[in-house]
Amino acid sequence: MFNLKKGNRSIEVYVQILNVFNTQNITSVYAFTGSPSDDGFLSSSAAQAQISQQASSQAYVDLYNRSVNSPFNYALPRQIRLGIGYNF
Repeated sequence: MFNLKKGNRSIEVYVQILNVFNTQNITSVYAFTGSPSDDGFLSSSAAQAQISQQASSQAYVDLYNRSVNSPFNYALPRQIRLGIGYNF
């Protein structure tokens, strides 16, 4: 933070960095697997039957994994904030 003063006026310039190392902080997991990105459905026998009936089984698996891997299971990624304050 930089602070410049002249009389009763001041300007403050600051940079705030949150999650500096961009760590994937897990906030929620699926109860069955304990994983934030896999609910365990695809390894079940019911899912195997559904997968075999699809025109493109790989596309089905990919889309299912995309929908299950919720961004709400992780904390926010790196954020950089730049601010300027003027007091008079």
